[in-house]
Amino acid sequence: LYYYVKEILETTNNKVVVLAFTNKAVDTICKCFREPRSGNPIPYIRIGSKHVKDESLLETLLEQAGNNPDEWRRLLETNRIFVGTVASFQNKLKLMNQFIPFHQVVIDEASQLTEADLVGILSVFNKFILIGDHLQLPAVITQHEKSCIVQSESLHEYGILDLRVSLFERLYRNASIKNWTMAYGQLSDHYRMHDHIAFLISHHYELGLESTLPPQWQMEIPVYFTEDHPINNILKSRVLFIECPPDVAPKKNTSEARLAAWFASSFIKNNILLSKEVGIIAPFRAQVVEIKKFIPHDILSTNDESLQIDTVERFQGDERKLIIFSTTIASGPQIRNIQSLVNNGNEEVDRKLLVSISRASEILIILGCSAALSASTPYRNMISRIRDKNGYIGRDWAEKVLETI
Repeated sequence: LYYYVKEILETTNNKVVVLAFTNKAVDTICKCFREPRSGNPIPYIRIGSKHVKDESLLETLLEQAGNNPDEWRRLLETNRIFVGTVASFQNKLKLMNQFIPFHQVVIDEASQLTEADLVGILSVFNKFILIGDHLQLPAVITQHEKSCIVQSESLHEYGILDLRVSLFERLYRNASIKNWTMAYGQLSDHYRMHDHIAFLISHHYELGLESTLPPQWQMEIPVYFTEDHPINNILKSRVLFIECPPDVAPKKNTSEARLAAWFASSFIKNNILLSKEVGIIAPFRAQVVEIKKFIPHDILSTNDESLQIDTVERFQGDERKLIIFSTTIASGPQIRNIQSLVNNGNEEVDRKLLVSISRASEILIILGCSAALSASTPYRNMISRIRDKNGYIGRDWAEKVLETI
């Protein structure tokens, strides 16, 4: 995104509006513009409420300009990059239209936005670019499934079959079917996951995923526990699946909760990782609460720098050096409660599983019962791939650790 915007600035006189679904994603975009990996920073104005912490926030800049409409106009007309959430921009659409020409808009996280979210914005721009991943979590829809199914045959001709499907996914599939290669593409370079973690999901993408930074293919694991520490004996792989005892409770597993808390505490208390570099994902709120019971109070802080323990939906757009994923379920029929399946060509992809895996940059630890999880093809294939990386740890190890913590 940085390099695209930079090229527009260098080759045209156009203004560019960059939007995303969440403030977290907008924070990341703004940081990318302020502190690029290479090249010069890109000046921008951020659109949002006063609660947003950003020196380039429009509200702040207007206050600094004082009661001077001419200065307000100069500020808006001389700046070329505007960044904000889709909702914030919609609220200021008429105001912005008075001061800047709507040349083009770039929308990140577009696969989480429905057609209704975007049509009012896209229709006022000369050009739009949607960035997203329809294999990750879709838009959150509260309406019942039946009310989202489109009955109109006229709309069917345009591929509008289900109002829950994002505009991004519909346009992507339409362009792919019609081989409009000039209208869509895939970014294969990524800057987050180690190669061993990317190995678990890369095959879902047509062009695969290519790492770009040396730490992503570094073989040595930069983690140092004492020789007698239980983690030291198993951390031979960047990806681990640890077989855990099942629980009779439907939406929580105390053994997994204790292990997840112990892993996180071990990495933090041994000064291997900071709290903000560790995340624990669970499929149910009940399991999130259960895990928090076993986290020491000095680690479980409420500030922004704390260890995050939450469901996968709250991790979308985030990343941590260490992700611990407690799958929780104890039997095959429960698998549908932790999945979000989508057809991708000739295979079925579990979007929740894909997002859970791709939040980890250095180490991924998955806790679960393989007999229950293997009722799902995506989970069965994932466990097989982890075995290929020598990352499968039997139940004996987990039970032995549970006896000592």
